[in-house]
Amino acid sequence: MPFVNFALYNFPMDIRWFSDEVRACSAEWRATLVTPDAWQQVGQAGAAGGEAEGFFVQCGSVDGYAKDSGNAFRAAHEKIASDLASDLGLPVPPLVLWNDGTARRAVSRIPFNGAFKWEQACQAPSSVARMMPELTQAASAMVAFDSWVGNVDRINGGNMIVSLALPRGFGCAYIDYAFSLSHDWGCAPANPISQRIGPYPENVAVDGTFLGETVDAIEKLPSTTIEEIVRRIPDAFMEEQRRESTLANLVSRRGQLRSSLGL
Repeated sequence: MPFVNFALYNFPMDIRWFSDEVRACSAEWRATLVTPDAWQQVGQAGAAGGEAEGFFVQCGSVDGYAKDSGNAFRAAHEKIASDLASDLGLPVPPLVLWNDGTARRAVSRIPFNGAFKWEQACQAPSSVARMMPELTQAASAMVAFDSWVGNVDRINGGNMIVSLALPRGFGCAYIDYAFSLSHDWGCAPANPISQRIGPYPENVAVDGTFLGETVDAIEKLPSTTIEEIVRRIPDAFMEEQRRESTLANLVSRRGQLRSSLGL
């Protein structure tokens, strides 16, 4: 199935406030499953924090961040979430899978210059005050997405990055989907959505309009697109039973979102 960016053609929302270069590569990375590129490690594994012992990588002029979360299916979670978010116009960076011969990893594109983890940004209250009004739309939209994919690790100061160094002034990216999807579900039917996940930052007042628009977009996302995103994951990263369970749970949970989020 050819790749179609539904954020461009069907949905009114696009809050991927990334650099122009990263936005330009989004379609390419959405269409790429396992990277053929020769990435070079930059810096020490684990230096940026997090339990996945990730490290920065480069391929020519392209900067990324590689993670090995201990289980290859967690890298698959990252790829599935990134591709779904890309089609929905949500601020999750482009990502590809990488089998470097020693481990099966996920490589996320660095979305913008001057990136700081939210926990780091919070050390500068004046900067946070500038960002908070801008975060309303993204944080509200991500409540729907994170609740849909069961991202239990959203409320984490290291799992959102921000920048005030973009031409538009502000950018944010929601990262780390290793502990989503089948992390809780396994290969069984997922529990019904019982509570919303987020918002993050937690003191953002959720805007019902942005939340509702995101639920609309998720409901309109063709089932064939969800199937394409999940079923193309190679066996080396996620076995067939886990893929099929993940697909079935995404479809069933999509129908629960509206009522579960009180819309």
